[in-house]
Amino acid sequence: MLEHIASVYEKLEHENKKRDLQSIPDWTAYQNFVQDRMQNSACITLSHMYMSVDASSAAVDAVKTDMCHVLQMGEQLKAVHGGSFLDSILEIDEIVGRLCMTILYT
Repeated sequence: MLEHIASVYEKLEHENKKRDLQSIPDWTAYQNFVQDRMQNSACITLSHMYMSVDASSAAVDAVKTDMCHVLQMGEQLKAVHGGSFLDSILEIDEIVGRLCMTILYT
């Protein structure tokens, strides 16, 4: 899971270097939101080794909720901005999808 979270951070950084997305307020908000949710999920994942079985279920649900919120915000921005940073959002969605598959099958 941490590998996928790191991939999201790398993708965001790559997109900022590749294109001038910092001038688009919605991209900045999206980037900050995604980073916040990834940081939260990483903290949950790292603390997982100290959790009881009962707490583990709640932690997995929290990570799933974070990933759903990231996907929802991406969908909203795709509808509003169309092509301006559509590829970037789709690539982040793909990484988040892989992260969700890791949650489901581990």
